[in-house]
Amino acid sequence: MTRLDSLKKAERDLAGVSRAKLAESLCGEDFRAAQKAIRTIKVTLRESLARNRSFENGKPVNARDAVGIALMRQEANA
Repeated sequence: MTRLDSLKKAERDLAGVSRAKLAESLCGEDFRAAQKAIRTIKVTLRESLARNRSFENGKPVNARDAVGIALMRQEANA
């Protein structure tokens, strides 16, 4: 992993090794669980920001935010 981190992105791509693939092969289920938790946190953050913006503006959450949040939530639950 140290060697992989020292490479530039283009060099990693040429080597055919990505951090995600390496982590998946080394840690498996723990990596997948962590990735799912991160996606859930990102959805929650985006939803909170949209609701706060809605509250401050006195308007409902706009359609663009609502669709984006729904798509992110769907991906997080996949």
